[in-house]
Amino acid sequence: MQAARIPLQTSCLLSLALSSNVCAPAPHPPQTIDRLKINANQENKEARIQHTLNEMSKPKKFALRNGGKVDVHTPFTTRAKELQQLYNGAC
Repeated sequence: MQAARIPLQTSCLLSLALSSNVCAPAPHPPQTIDRLKINANQENKEARIQHTLNEMSKPKKFALRNGGKVDVHTPFTTRAKELQQLYNGAC
């Protein structure tokens, strides 16, 4: 009696798997996924570089005693701005 139920359960699971597309192929083959990862990494690298160059080239901000603020362009921020312009011109 028990042996008769096993094939019935197996056939039900097989039909369920086929009807619910469990065995359907992946939407992107592995090569495409790898290419998408490479492209995303390149874009993220460029965004990180631009963000770092922007942060380095910003003038330093100091608060005054009277509540005002002053922007100071140091030699480092000036050089960083020049390097940013060179980098953006080369890319």
